[in-house]
Amino acid sequence: MVVKKVSVADDFFGPAKLTIKKGNAINFVWKQTNYDSHNVTLIKAPKGVKRAGFTSVTGAIGLHLKRTFTAPGTYHFECTIHPGTMNLTVTVNR
Repeated sequence: MVVKKVSVADDFFGPAKLTIKKGNAINFVWKQTNYDSHNVTLIKAPKGVKRAGFTSVTGAIGLHLKRTFTAPGTYHFECTIHPGTMNLTVTVNR
């Protein structure tokens, strides 16, 4: 399994677009330099994927969320506190 890192930083996810293979994981890591609180919220996913399993708590620093992607398709995430600026698209290939 390959684990990719996504930074949860003040007003952006880094990177904002990511392509991975089915069965790989993403580790969302909150930056130690954050001033604001953020969350990772799954907005849209392939059919059958439960949103709650891909949603984090809200906080500023020291948090992480690691999830494995088992269903191919496109996943859209946002920080619900900063929905206009913090968006992430993950494409999962077979």
